[in-house]
Amino acid sequence: MNDKLSNNVDRDDETIARKLNQVAEGTRASSQFAADLEERLRDAHRPKTNWFSTRFAQISPTLRWVALMILLALVLSWSIRTLIPAPQPAIDNTPAVPDRSTPTPELINPSVTPATEVSSYDWRSTKLYLAAPLPEYPAQANLYLLKDEQPVTEDVALALANQFGVQGPVYNMPGPLPGATGYLITDGRQRLYVQSNLNFDYYADYTAYAYLSGAGNISAEQAAAAIDVFMKSHGLDFEYQLKYASLNPGLYYALPFTPDGKPVYRDYNIPERLEFTLDENLQAIRVTSYRINYSLTGTYGIRTAQEAFQQILDQSAVIQNGVLETVSSAGNSDGRVWSRSYPDNQRITLYAQVTSNSATEAGGQPLITMGQYTAVGNVSGLENVETGTYVEATGQFSIENGIRTFIVESWKVSTLQETGVSGTLRFEGDRTILTADDGSGEYAIVDAPSDLPLNTTAGEDYLVVYGMMLNNKLEWTSIQYYPSGSGGGGGGGGGGSGTGFYQLNLSGTPVPFPTPQVPGELSTYTIRQGDTLSKIAQDNGITVDQLAQANNLTDTNIFVGQSLVIPGSGSQPQNPLIGKRFENQRGFFSLNIYRKPDGSQRKVYSFTSREENTVYFLNLEGENLADLEKYHNRPINIWATITSADQFGTLTAKLDRWEVPFPDLQMQILRGTQKTEIVAEQPVELFTTDAGKTYVELYPTGDLSNSILGAPGDGVLHEALAIPDEAYGGYPTIRIFSSSMAVNPKDGQAIELTITANQPNIVDEAQDTGSYVPPELTIETVELVYYVPDPHFGNQNLNTGPRYLQPAWRFYGHYSDGSEVGFLVQALKQEFLLPELDPYSGPG
Repeated sequence: MNDKLSNNVDRDDETIARKLNQVAEGTRASSQFAADLEERLRDAHRPKTNWFSTRFAQISPTLRWVALMILLALVLSWSIRTLIPAPQPAIDNTPAVPDRSTPTPELINPSVTPATEVSSYDWRSTKLYLAAPLPEYPAQANLYLLKDEQPVTEDVALALANQFGVQGPVYNMPGPLPGATGYLITDGRQRLYVQSNLNFDYYADYTAYAYLSGAGNISAEQAAAAIDVFMKSHGLDFEYQLKYASLNPGLYYALPFTPDGKPVYRDYNIPERLEFTLDENLQAIRVTSYRINYSLTGTYGIRTAQEAFQQILDQSAVIQNGVLETVSSAGNSDGRVWSRSYPDNQRITLYAQVTSNSATEAGGQPLITMGQYTAVGNVSGLENVETGTYVEATGQFSIENGIRTFIVESWKVSTLQETGVSGTLRFEGDRTILTADDGSGEYAIVDAPSDLPLNTTAGEDYLVVYGMMLNNKLEWTSIQYYPSGSGGGGGGGGGGSGTGFYQLNLSGTPVPFPTPQVPGELSTYTIRQGDTLSKIAQDNGITVDQLAQANNLTDTNIFVGQSLVIPGSGSQPQNPLIGKRFENQRGFFSLNIYRKPDGSQRKVYSFTSREENTVYFLNLEGENLADLEKYHNRPINIWATITSADQFGTLTAKLDRWEVPFPDLQMQILRGTQKTEIVAEQPVELFTTDAGKTYVELYPTGDLSNSILGAPGDGVLHEALAIPDEAYGGYPTIRIFSSSMAVNPKDGQAIELTITANQPNIVDEAQDTGSYVPPELTIETVELVYYVPDPHFGNQNLNTGPRYLQPAWRFYGHYSDGSEVGFLVQALKQEFLLPELDPYSGPG
């Protein structure tokens, strides 16, 4: 039963997509209720968090790691609401667009392949089709400097509220950065959240809004016309490109243009945009802004689209410098959500989380929100209840002057917690019955909607009912459903590649790049007494420079026993990481056992490590590897050289020696409580054990955790590893492999969490019935855009220096299995680049 309890929704941070499993950030988003609801519905119901159990479900270990982290980072990027207002172009020293009629844009549907001559290419053991013309211009493009967001003032928030027709009191809310202040303005129906001078989130009717509540049956022409009317009538007068988002019903993106008429993309093929959700009446029920502020730096020469396309064709492995590639499952609009409705003027009991916002006006009353409803009446004391706490309130809904509020008669802090039960529904007489998938029981769904899907197929369709477990009854609040094949809704993540763009060189003096490595098959050579680089190079028919470059050698010093990669003379391009040497490199070891139907099995020894801004996933080869098996999911230090990469980019390293720094280190089950605090200028999750020791929580990769179970103060169990020499901000750390609530909210019984992360990962392999045929890729659009590392969600290792919007060629299309593919290829000419890679805001 533990499986059903490990992902209870945490809304303590109110507006962040908290439960995105690996790479959530600790900022606060714009909407206090809806972002939480969206997080819950996007994540749906997940089993016990077990990081390694999902890692091995795909093709190769490398792709599994990359796919998982890209997935989480991608979902995170789609779900967190950091926004910006923009009644004029966000360009310093650039004149505002004069008053004029903005032409209604042509809505671009990325799933539609344009009619053009198609060219075919052999690529990555499959076919690549180019179904779009390669632009022959321009020869130059601008470079823009990204500017920091500035704190918002109350006057700015009021001006934006006036622009959206929201007249009402102003309340304080947390800003996007620690210590910053944002503002909330509401007239009781509309709400506007403003967190900085760059972001806002508008709701036409906050009480009625629900995730996935947009209309899925409106045409592209209707959407384009409705959005254009809205923007013009609300002072959003700038040129833009409209795109169908394909993630959720009625979701569209208005992509603002730079002064030279180009859209801006961030990591993972995500554009700078205004995000519109339209209902069946073509009304904008939510508008969220994701814009940035920048200024012109200069104009520089760029490579042609043909050169960029050739770089994509030349890729022989997953990792490619100067190219950022994103693969994600196609979005869909098949999901549905039902929210509990309550009658007016009838006494009810409401279970909900509380949010309190203080008034900016001296002596003003705070705004109390229960769930998504404004609470009035006997609300005294609720302003002191910690945000995210569940309360049980008795009262009734009432409508006055078109404004619906919940009039509280009495309230108390609830000991209940919201839970989700997945299962199937059926009619039984006049009742709707939910049968839980986990066998925990059957529950009557009181006041169930009449159009719920019945008799769904467990394991194929996905249906989960959220609510409070009260006296063994499920008091439901919302129901989420995705039919078979919908992938859980939204655009799921997939894989990705690229180690980042090259750093910019704006000095005016070109810096030479290393000569490309000699292509071909590789062999290794172990240095013996008396060997020199000159002798080894001569014996193998290559130059000393080629040998040094293949092994990343900076001088001629070598030692006996050292393993060198010998570049060959074949015709295949070489992965740039081949030949990389690791000396006393700390990382995590894992043992993966693949079992075949005939009973045979194979073992793969893997090593994961971070070096500066790059995470390496290696398969190890060498002697005495079986001696490492007992250290699964434990830290080791290695001396090794990368010797090969397969067609999927899986790297193999020859292991010369290894050491176990903590041979007695073991997994343990820790019980305690969690809370969010700012440590070393970063939001972190602190875990305090029942014994009183406090740790900073990390994911198994070593990245900061951003996952809280239950409400503040709830008991939590962690399957964790406390590495003695790891610390963050003065606190010791724990790496968490799985988690669970300490007490089952369904029955109040204690939960037992067992240690499993110390066991090898075992994967059953299907019988090989033939060679795998990769899906074919069709490139549908090619355009020059601007790329900027995501200013909000990059990892903590990003360069803190100037950040630029730089030109990039964007190639977009689909695999034949429906997956979306996007390439961003660095467009600046090499004379404006440095050989070093820019830190990339990749996952993990």
